Amino acid sequence: MGLTIVRHTSFGGLIARATCGAGVVLSAMFFSSCEDSPFVAPTGTGITLAAAGTIPANGFTDITALLLRGGFTADAVTKGVGPPVKDDTVVSFLTTLGHIEPSEAKTKDGQVTVTLFGDGVAGTAKVTAFSGSASSTIDITLTATAPTSR
Repeated sequence: MGLTIVRHTSFGGLIARATCGAGVVLSAMFFSSCEDSPFVAPTGTGITLAAAGTIPANGFTDITALLLRGGFTADAVTKGVGPPVKDDTVVSFLTTLGHIEPSEAKTKDGQVTVTLFGDGVAGTAKVTAFSGSASSTIDITLTATAPTSR
């Protein structure tokens, strides 16, 4: 049995032809939908996170993620020194304290900004951004607010 790809279609499929014994030819069309699959950062991408280092436990801060593709030299790939990732690359965020809105966002010019909201609990929020195999974590301290005296 032999398999031959006859052609790729303009709408994301391909036509294949298989030859079985006695000259029987089977044809089939296969489809894949890239439109529904999110872009994720390619291998070698570096993520840099920027945010305020300290906020009130009931406060909030914006967190900006910059995603740069890896730079290539003759010897190695250096993470995060190349051009920005494609627009609409999906970046997901997790936190150990408070909550993030939105928890998933798409890049524009290699950047995305989300907001960490404190839930009134003091401590250190470890915020992680990830896309594909790339990830980065930043610590943000949420401080208790002193009660006002009367």
